[in-house]
Amino acid sequence: MKITWCSRSVAEALLPAPNSAIISISSATGILRTRANLKPCWKHVLRLEFDDMDAKPKKLAGRQCIPFTPAMAKTVICFLDMIHSNVKHLVVHCDAGASRSPAIALFAAERFGSTIQK
Repeated sequence: MKITWCSRSVAEALLPAPNSAIISISSATGILRTRANLKPCWKHVLRLEFDDMDAKPKKLAGRQCIPFTPAMAKTVICFLDMIHSNVKHLVVHCDAGASRSPAIALFAAERFGSTIQK
């Protein structure tokens, strides 16, 4: 499986190839907390909402940030297991494409023995 990661703006412009899937990560707080406007032709989509966080919880725009949770990790694992035999390309995006999406992409690559590309 080919695995790539990118920013939200790149993901919103993508036209998915057949047999592709996307994990769409949006911020749970702050100005970018709306879902990405993905093309409707994606067959397999997992949407997650959590914030880009350091080790210490912080507040953004007066609200407590939402971290990536064990329940979200299980959701990612279930999604990856579901698509593994049917998908040839997995795209993972977050707002900037700099920390959350590469982390999930790396996990998927390690799970399936694939390489990741930016």
